[in-house]
Amino acid sequence: MKQSLLALSLGTLALMGCTGETDPSKTNVFESAAGLMSGEFDRQIAEQEAIAAQIAADNRATEAENRRLDSQRQANASTIASLKSEIRDVRSLINATRSQISGSPEKIARLDGYQAQLAAVERTVDEGGSSSALRSELSSIRAAVRALAS
Repeated sequence: MKQSLLALSLGTLALMGCTGETDPSKTNVFESAAGLMSGEFDRQIAEQEAIAAQIAADNRATEAENRRLDSQRQANASTIASLKSEIRDVRSLINATRSQISGSPEKIARLDGYQAQLAAVERTVDEGGSSSALRSELSSIRAAVRALAS
């Protein structure tokens, strides 16, 4: 009987030390045992693993998006460089044509108009206009200048 009373007293004292804590780093031995037996610690581990897996998946998705955006940036830079090269070619054609038609004020006035169009195209390239529309405009200017020279 004395032993039972002692065991009951020790059990009561031990339970009094339980705070209901579920964080394994803060639990006492009794709470740890309860957490292990109830599966609470396993649930917490599974929850943290799911969060970590979601973070890893989000990181992979972000990295893929960054690669896609970098690829698009490179493609855009290439398109802009190509358009600027075409603009330089048309500008050279205008300058060469200007020396050919120097005796015709009417043709020089038209050539000045084409040069103004070319400047507008160049501004649009810098502002990010549609490359297909800009190429079409450059082609039209080029054809008009060639027609003017002939």
